[in-house]
Amino acid sequence: MYNWAATLTSENNVVSENHAKKNGGGIANYAHTTTRADVTIIGSKISSNVADLNGGGIWNFAVSGVIGDVATWADVTIIGSEISSNVADLHGGGIWNFAEIGENNVAKVTVTDSTIGGMLPENGNTATKGDGGGIFNQGLNTGMIVRGSTIAQNRAANGGGGGIFNWGNTAVSGSDIYWNYAYYGGGIANWGLLVSRDSFENQIPFVWSQVHDNTDGNVWVPE
Repeated sequence: MYNWAATLTSENNVVSENHAKKNGGGIANYAHTTTRADVTIIGSKISSNVADLNGGGIWNFAVSGVIGDVATWADVTIIGSEISSNVADLHGGGIWNFAEIGENNVAKVTVTDSTIGGMLPENGNTATKGDGGGIFNQGLNTGMIVRGSTIAQNRAANGGGGGIFNWGNTAVSGSDIYWNYAYYGGGIANWGLLVSRDSFENQIPFVWSQVHDNTDGNVWVPE
């Protein structure tokens, strides 16, 4: 599925066994130059998709330009869904979220009551050569919010963040991150703002979620 500056809803669907020569094996959401692109995924399964570049399961991108105060906004909402067994040759095996530099380029993904990966190794998402086996998040104006979800069995063997790679803004609450694997930061590799809450206000310590039994390391931050 390719959504460019429009609104797309997938409810109780299976998006499976697709192959993108570039980005977004399962779903690509693209906002460009003052447009807005919105995707809502409810009770669906995004599984066994492949991207030759980024975003094996889902690719979300806000890029290029502002006219006055009009923003470029790419938004993905995932509720009660499974993102599993997807592969990106570079970054973001399960989900790739990126906002190009520019104060009004915004890329946001909200994951609620969902599973990124799964209990079995074959359920995991994979970033083959890069970062973010489960989730890749990068950009000054990115928002990655994970609530009440499980991130497990994802792999970034040649990069950082088996579960989550964050070089932007990520908030995690009431979630379980385990059995992920990476070259560094098996659970989470964090270069940006990482907090345990369900918004980016009223920051509190990272105590509401569990990050455990990941290889190599649970949470990595640069020294």
